[in-house]
Amino acid sequence: MSNDEKVLTMLEQLQNRLDDMQQNTNTRFDNMQEDINGIKQAQGNIQQDITDIHERVVKVEVTQEHDVLKGIQLLNEGHVAIDRKLNALDMRTKDVDDIRDNVEVLKHVVRNK
Repeated sequence: MSNDEKVLTMLEQLQNRLDDMQQNTNTRFDNMQEDINGIKQAQGNIQQDITDIHERVVKVEVTQEHDVLKGIQLLNEGHVAIDRKLNALDMRTKDVDDIRDNVEVLKHVVRNK
């Protein structure tokens, strides 16, 4: 084998090795591209989930503002009304007690006459 043939053989081997390296690089690049596409898909799903959660939070806030807070307000108003009635009843109870005491005094006076 002559030197030219040896060089040609070495160049062919080198070319084959470069082709193999290029193929490996292309395979790795394709795999990375698939991974990136998967990550982008997952990111899109996460973004959609975040959007859905945000919409649900807004709905909960609206529900809380309109329904729950109104219910609490009505409950508070009912409590205030009951408190007023109990205070009025307490006053009437005191009046009844005063009247009962007066009646007892009158009974005592009438009986002792």
